[in-house]
Amino acid sequence: MGAMANPAKPRRYPRVPLQPGPWVAVRGPGRTETFHCTSISLGGVFLACDEPFPEGAVVRFALQVGAHTIRGTANVRDVTAQGMGLAFLSLSVNDRAVLHAYVDQQAEQAGDKKADA
Repeated sequence: MGAMANPAKPRRYPRVPLQPGPWVAVRGPGRTETFHCTSISLGGVFLACDEPFPEGAVVRFALQVGAHTIRGTANVRDVTAQGMGLAFLSLSVNDRAVLHAYVDQQAEQAGDKKADA
């Protein structure tokens, strides 16, 4: 399994935790599966799973956001005991705009939940 992300190295895009998060259909080497998304950023998603695709694999994905389905390709960037991290490789301009709006909305809601705590 891959190494854990280096905590000293800042992320390019901040992650937003999702509870509950959307399901993501992923087609990779030899199979297609649906996984629960536990965090998202403008750069990728983390998917909870017991049997991740191999680190380095290029996969196609479909992420349902409201009435829109974001589709693209991603690289399996990190594999941990909790699941796998996908880094987006290609998204359409429209899908990137939908993703940006969704991440902003989720970040705002997460901030509201922290303020209420």
